[in-house]
Formats: sequence, structure tokens, C-alpha cells
Amino acid sequence: MTMTTAKLFRLFGGREIVMAVTGATRQAANHWMHNGVPYRHWPAIRAAAADAGIPGITDAVLASTRPRSRRKAAE
Repeated sequence: MTMTTAKLFRLFGGREIVMAVTGATRQAANHWMHNGVPYRHWPAIRAAAADAGIPGITDAVLASTRPRSRRKAAE
């Protein structure tokens, strides 16, 4: 499953929720729209998705938010 950062934000009910889960600033979350979700935030997002009953949020899905050139390092 390919995921965009915008779709991820929508699944959680908004950027602010993802920001609260990860401790990210608005500026950082805005950068994710172009650069994808940084690896260090994946555990918090996976846990929050599980708690909220959002299925299918895996490392592979979160990696798909990143541009192809940045995915290699995480895979």
C-alpha cells in the first residue's frame, strides 16, 4: 500500500493529531509533505494507529511516504 503524508494526516483526523503523537512542530509536519515522515517518528505513529484502530500502518506504508531516494536508507 502506498501512502502519502496527506492521506496519513487524514486517516488520523488531521495534522495536529499526528503532531501531538510525535511531538513534531507544525513546520516539521509541513516538511513531511515533501520529504515524508522521518523514520524516528514511525514507532509513535504505528502505536497511535493501533490505539486508534487505524489498520495497515506499517513500516512499509510509512516508508512509502518518503521520496524514493530517501526510502533506500529505511528499507
